Amino acid sequence: MEKDGDKNEHLTNKQKKNLAEIEKYAQMARLHSIEGAIIVERIISNILLNYLSNEKSKESLEKYLFYDTLSFDQKINLFNSLNKAGAFNDDGYNKELNSDLVKIKNIRNFMAHSMLHTSFDILENFNGIEIKFKSYTSRNMISDITFRIYNNEDDVDNLIFSINGVILRYKRVFSWLNKFPIKWTHVK
Repeated sequence: MEKDGDKNEHLTNKQKKNLAEIEKYAQMARLHSIEGAIIVERIISNILLNYLSNEKSKESLEKYLFYDTLSFDQKINLFNSLNKAGAFNDDGYNKELNSDLVKIKNIRNFMAHSMLHTSFDILENFNGIEIKFKSYTSRNMISDITFRIYNNEDDVDNLIFSINGVILRYKRVFSWLNKFPIKWTHVK
């Protein structure tokens, strides 16, 4: 059997070091983008289940909400529609919550269908400020996604996100969603 060589043997030591740093931050960006969305989806599914069901309909609605019949996108859209109608809150529509949920949905979708972009130029000139991904989910076929490493500000319209901005958005959404009375269900 032939022993495989180092897949990065053609890289300089500087490029290897930069690649390791870029991969570390890419894992953080993916973790926060996707894992946070999984938690949001679970909470929203429970809120919808409690809002839309009664004892007779709970089991069949639970299967509908939790077993891939409704996508994450559809759950967010349903939740946002009900929120906009003031269904959850006597104070009315929480526009910021809807906006954050749409951003979470979009970031999650981009990150779930993206690859880390590591050209030789990027590996040579990595400055520790941002990392790049190529996402394959947009109508334009490929979108360039930028994740800032230490900055808190996002420019969602230009597909520029920040790891800290994503974390802050999740904290804000969790704070809002935790105000809902939820009877947790355990999927069978």
